Amino acid sequence: MKADEIEIYAENLIRYSSIIRLQAGDREEILDCIKTFEYFEDYEKCSDLLEILDNIDRINKENNITHIG
Repeated sequence: MKADEIEIYAENLIRYSSIIRLQAGDREEILDCIKTFEYFEDYEKCSDLLEILDNIDRINKENNITHIG
């Protein structure tokens, strides 16, 4: 990796750690994080983030259904 790529990866790793620790995050931030990890072919982290994104979507869907009735 080039120096600038190392810096980008390190910054993304910080965001990833925060998202994983909280098991939550802004949808756009998670998608951006996934995109960066895809660039670096770190698919395990992409999978982790997709799982969290699915959980967030499921919770949001459940909350919307709950508030309707």
